[in-house]
Amino acid sequence: MNAIMKLLKKKQEMKVCKFGGTSVGTVERMKHVATLIKDATPKIVVLSATAGTTNHLEEIAANLFNREIEQAHEFQFIEFANGLLTDEKLKREAIDYILDRFQQLWKFTKDSFTSVEEKEVLAQGELISTALMHFYLRELKVPNVLLCAFD
Repeated sequence: MNAIMKLLKKKQEMKVCKFGGTSVGTVERMKHVATLIKDATPKIVVLSATAGTTNHLEEIAANLFNREIEQAHEFQFIEFANGLLTDEKLKREAIDYILDRFQQLWKFTKDSFTSVEEKEVLAQGELISTALMHFYLRELKVPNVLLCAFD
């Protein structure tokens, strides 16, 4: 949040760019979006979950509702990170981030699962796609700050 506050205090023009799930639905498309946003103009970039992710997360939520825990453990995002990133250190950071996000979901396997928790499961798609873009921009040496919408 400090990065945004600094820009606002400078009264610098800032763009807000929103990209839907199809725009970042494949590694190639996410790379293309990176070319669109990597100029020096200050901006806030908002990404949807990658195409198909919300459906996948809805299936995970349904499995948690039904207490079918084994079916809820899937990691499609790791393959995406492996295809997107070439720097091994950044790839490890990205995979650790993904695993951490899913670790948050595993807590729902122990307690009851409600519509409140379902919303948290569904939010993971946007959080992960935004983090993957952050790691890719870092790989390109494009300065950026990852801000969590929850914060």
